Amino acid sequence: MSRTETECWLFADPKRAGEIAVLEGETFGLAEFTALTGVGVPGSGIYRVSRDGISIGPAENIGEWAPAEQHKIHQAARLLTLKFPCTPLAFMRWYNATRATNNVSDFPLVPGFAEAIQKGEERASETLRPSVPSPQIIGAFKRFPDPIKNRSWWKLRLSNPGKYALTGCRAARGKAKRPSRWYPEVVAAWLIERRFISRESVLSAMQRSFPDWDINLL
Repeated sequence: MSRTETECWLFADPKRAGEIAVLEGETFGLAEFTALTGVGVPGSGIYRVSRDGISIGPAENIGEWAPAEQHKIHQAARLLTLKFPCTPLAFMRWYNATRATNNVSDFPLVPGFAEAIQKGEERASETLRPSVPSPQIIGAFKRFPDPIKNRSWWKLRLSNPGKYALTGCRAARGKAKRPSRWYPEVVAAWLIERRFISRESVLSAMQRSFPDWDINLL
């Protein structure tokens, strides 16, 4: 989207964006979405926007694609679907899922919203939920048997959680020599959902490395 096109979508200033970020419960809806992105009904590009949420239209001639490619299309459609009303954090997770490999989303976002969400997550992590530093995540969940390859795979993703839909797994951003902190059970669910590691291996890793965590919901 060009600068000329984005000059018309500033429906919310950073102060209002911060207010939306701290809305309690599932109170984020179409009005908030449009205020933050400048996109309204009926949508933009492949995205369909309504009072019920956001979805993407089916790919044209999907029957001509190989099953593996069809599976990727279905997965993308699932990740890029958002139902209203939702929480501000759910919207932020959806927004991060729209980012391409260059970390740029299909939508603009009013400055201040992402920062407010991050601050809220950090405050909550300090008072409500236990978390662990990055090295413990890397050591617990073995994506590859080789330690160097496993560490490299994890560092790429943990250093850019927005790109890999890991923002909701992070409890606090790292500062200086202090590593980022993560929710093991949320990371475990992410690994299972994306089939990076089998469910059985993830549960085994949780029981071995994080025995005090509740894994009944995984």
